[in-house]
Amino acid sequence: MPTLRHILTLLALAITCAAGGPGSRLMTAAGGDGEWTPPDGCVLWLSAAKSGDVAALGTWADQTGNANNGTLVGSTYVEGDGGNRGAVLTGDPDKITVSDIAALGAEQTKCIWIKFASFASGGSSYLIDEGNNNNWIQIKDYDADNLPSVTAGHSATNWRTGTVELNPNTWYHIAMQQWSDGSFKVYVNGNLDIDDSGGGTTAPTDISIGVNGNEQHWFVGLLDGVMAFSSALTVPQLEDIRTNSPDAR
Repeated sequence: MPTLRHILTLLALAITCAAGGPGSRLMTAAGGDGEWTPPDGCVLWLSAAKSGDVAALGTWADQTGNANNGTLVGSTYVEGDGGNRGAVLTGDPDKITVSDIAALGAEQTKCIWIKFASFASGGSSYLIDEGNNNNWIQIKDYDADNLPSVTAGHSATNWRTGTVELNPNTWYHIAMQQWSDGSFKVYVNGNLDIDDSGGGTTAPTDISIGVNGNEQHWFVGLLDGVMAFSSALTVPQLEDIRTNSPDAR
């Protein structure tokens, strides 16, 4: 039988976790993990941990309930558990497509987990793109050392490149905040990597994951935790997603 001290300790933990507000990981009275919920405004969430295995040519269910499901193209498949948890892409023609999300406008946030085994010298791979070079995130090896950096932007003429070089066989969480004035910021594993205040326009349309809208610059590796929000999230919210969501590494 639990002691009074044990009961009081569990009650204190429950109160502390509940004070964290939306997006917090809650502790149940039994001591297990409760259901994590994303911050408000989440319109897309593709999660291997939530969906489980998905076979090639299948549908990767959107966990928000908005039915913005991902369609697996080529030999792309999803592993729901284990060391390779995530969507497995091997290059052309492997990709994931999501139909136009009307709620995504000039102010938005996108997040994605990525891991690649190797990267070609001078290579380039798109992670997520709306249309073609619109509200996009890419990794590119600008200095031909096989270690890419994140590049992101609103359009083909309004973009910036970060300074963090990514290593193979390593999971990275990449998050991009965008505001209606055209400014945007990109974080890599919670650290600010791009801060752009320049203006820009957006024209949201169908989303390509693992390639750009023109089917160029294919990604090879694992993708997971693909999320989109209809607002620019705060840094604490981004950190909560990175560290507490079911997709966290």
